[in-house]
Amino acid sequence: MIGNHLRLTLAELDRALEDPAWVGELVDGVDEDDARLHSTGKAWHALAFATGRRGFPVDVVRGEHDVPGAEDRGYGPPRYLTRDEVWDAARFAARTDPGALLGDLTPEDLVAAEVYPVSWWADEDALHLLAGEYAELSRFLRSAARSGDAVLTWIS
Repeated sequence: MIGNHLRLTLAELDRALEDPAWVGELVDGVDEDDARLHSTGKAWHALAFATGRRGFPVDVVRGEHDVPGAEDRGYGPPRYLTRDEVWDAARFAARTDPGALLGDLTPEDLVAAEVYPVSWWADEDALHLLAGEYAELSRFLRSAARSGDAVLTWIS
């Protein structure tokens, strides 16, 4: 299971909301080298857990809103963040560095919460990996906010 984020212009978001079949075509056709795409890899669930613990203003991993009528991508349909929600997330991320996000979080906490993939959390470097993934996601959100983009999210 891989977490994905794709920056969308406001016109693209409007099209996605009007034509959910186009969302499937967009997601299927996005190239992994597309600069608008960000993948959190398998760290998506731990990022959702950690950002939820720290009171992120929006769900930056799964998105806040359903794309009505969008096709299930294997682990649910794509969801999205509006431009304003991207700004809110980017501002919060700018104030919350990886150390502040992780705080007192331990691998044992992640195992106890059955955070996917549970086997990762036995590795002593796992929290370092998670901190790096969060830093990359923060940069992605700030870039999307500066461009005035919305963000489409999905788990594949």
